[in-house]
Amino acid sequence: MSNPALLIDQQAFRENALRLHEVLQGQGKFCHFDCSAFARQIPLLEMLASCGLNRLASSRLQDFELLRPYAQDSLFLRSPMPSEVSQVVDLCDLSCNTEWEVICALSDAALVRQKIHRVLVQLDLGDLTSGLQLEAASQMIAKLVNLRGVRLAGLKTTFNGYGGILPDAAKFNELATFAQFIEKRYGLALEFVSGLNSSCLSLLDEGIIPPALRHFVIGEALLTGRESAYGGSFAGLYQNIFCFQAEVIEAQRRPSLPQGPRGDCSAGRVIPYEDRGLIQRVNLAFGYQDLDASKLEAKLRGVRYLGQTQDQSFYDVTGLNKCLRPGDSLEFIPDYTASLEALMSPFVAKLFV
Repeated sequence: MSNPALLIDQQAFRENALRLHEVLQGQGKFCHFDCSAFARQIPLLEMLASCGLNRLASSRLQDFELLRPYAQDSLFLRSPMPSEVSQVVDLCDLSCNTEWEVICALSDAALVRQKIHRVLVQLDLGDLTSGLQLEAASQMIAKLVNLRGVRLAGLKTTFNGYGGILPDAAKFNELATFAQFIEKRYGLALEFVSGLNSSCLSLLDEGIIPPALRHFVIGEALLTGRESAYGGSFAGLYQNIFCFQAEVIEAQRRPSLPQGPRGDCSAGRVIPYEDRGLIQRVNLAFGYQDLDASKLEAKLRGVRYLGQTQDQSFYDVTGLNKCLRPGDSLEFIPDYTASLEALMSPFVAKLFV
C-alpha cells in the first residue's frame, strides 16, 4: 500500500449525502454540495450522481470541467476574476457576484453565446468574507435587472467565514427581509435566498430559520459529519469517512527538548517544546507540504503530536502500549481542513475502501 495515504469510505460518503438531502428536504430546504475538496475524486462524483444528487458547487473554476458530467446545476462559489468570465459562462450555471463590472462582462459573454447566466448577489451581513452592504446591493440590483445576458437568481451571504460570525435569528431575518424587499420591488420570485451552510444545520430544529431561506451550501458536514461553528457532530452522519495513514521511518528513544542555542524552527514555525525527559519518538513520512499534522486525531491512544517539518512529522509514542518500528503505520482521523489538504496533495495516495 502506498504511504502516506488517505483511505476513503465510499459507502459512508454516500450515506452522509443521502442523510443530509433527506433532512433538508424534510425541512423544505435544498442544497448544493461543495465539491471544492473532492472534485478530482471521480468515484465520489459518481456516487453523488447515482443518488440523484446533482446540484454541485466549487470555488475553483478548474473543477467545473470535471463536475460537468455529474452536475445538473453548477454553482461557482466566489466572485469571478475579470479574466475568467467567459469560462464561467461556459462552465457554470450560476456564480456569486459583488462587482458591477464583472456582472456586465458576464452579461456580454452570455449574449455572445446566446444564453442567460444566473447570478447570486453576494451580501455582507457582518462576517466580512465577501459581499456588498445592503444599500450598495440594492443600488446594483436596480441596474442588474435591466441586463439581458444575466438573470438575478438570488441573494447569498456568508456565515462563519473570514470573521467567524455565527448565524442567528437576527441575521437570518435581515437576509429574509431584504430578499422580500427585492422581490416586491421588482416583481421577482428569487430562486435562491442563500447563506445557510454546515454551521446552520444544528439550527434547523430551533425554528429560527425563516421559510424564505431555503438554500444551503454543504461541504464540511458531508465530509466530516460535523458542523463548522463548534465542531459538533450530527446524529446519523459518519465522522470517519477519511482515514489518513502514514508510515514510520524512524523510531528512537531521544530527548524531548532540543539541545543548544535555538533559532526559528522549520519554516519559521514556533513549537512550544516541553521537557518530558527521554521519550520514545517516531518520525512519520509526511510533512506540512502534505498536510497540517496538528489537524489529525490519532486513532490509537498514547500517540502525542510534537511537530513537523516540510517532509516529516514527529510523535511521542511513549504512552503507546505497543512498540513501533520502521515500516509500521499509524492511522489518524483528519478534520475538514486536513481532509481537504490530503485530497489536494499529489503526494498523498487516495485509496477507496
